[in-house]
Amino acid sequence: MSCAYPSTEQSQTIARQLYPKQKVLVCFADPERTRWGSELVEGCGASPVVFGDDLRWKGLLACAFTSRAAAVIGDPQLVLGLAKLARSYGMPLKIRHAFLVGAEYGPWLHDGVRVGLDCAVTEVVLEEDRRDQDLRALEAHLLSWTSVLDCSLHKGELGLEIHVRTFQGEKIPKIPSCARLVMRPWSPEGDIPMILTENH
Repeated sequence: MSCAYPSTEQSQTIARQLYPKQKVLVCFADPERTRWGSELVEGCGASPVVFGDDLRWKGLLACAFTSRAAAVIGDPQLVLGLAKLARSYGMPLKIRHAFLVGAEYGPWLHDGVRVGLDCAVTEVVLEEDRRDQDLRALEAHLLSWTSVLDCSLHKGELGLEIHVRTFQGEKIPKIPSCARLVMRPWSPEGDIPMILTENH
C-alpha cells in the first residue's frame, strides 16, 4: 500500500513553525512517512528524534522525555496516546507544538493533545485515510475517552471486532452489542501501539 504525503503547501506550513537546532520527535507507523518527517525536520536545521528502537508505548514516552523534544510530528493516534500517558504519569514533557499528520478526527483530539502536552496543535489531514466512515466514527468515539489508551477496529468474518486497551481499572463507553470485544488493561512493560502492530 502506497503512503500518502502532505502536499508541498502543507509541508511548508509545518516547516515555517520549526526552528534551527530544535529537537523534534518523529513518530509515524509508516516507515516512509517517518523518512519524510525526518527529512522535513532536518531541512529546517532542526534535529529529528525518531521513535523506532523501542516500539512500546512506554518507549515513546521515554523517548519524548529523555530527548527533551520541543515538538512532535506524527500520526494523530500516536500523539494522542503520548499526551494521555504524559498526563496519566504526570510527566513534564518539553513539547510545545504538536503536528498531527494523517486522518481527521475532530476538535476533541486537538483538545486532548493540547491538554495532555500543554502545547499548540497543527493538523495536516491526508486524503488517503478514507476508511469505512462508520468504523472511523466509532474509533474516534472510543479514543475520545481518557480511559482508552489504544484501540483497533476491524470487520472480521464474525462481524465487527474491537480491541481496546484501557488504563487500569477504567471504564469504556457503551459499544454495539453485536460487536466482538476484546478488552484488557494496558501493560506498560510490553504493549506497543496497535497502529504499529498492523504494519511491523
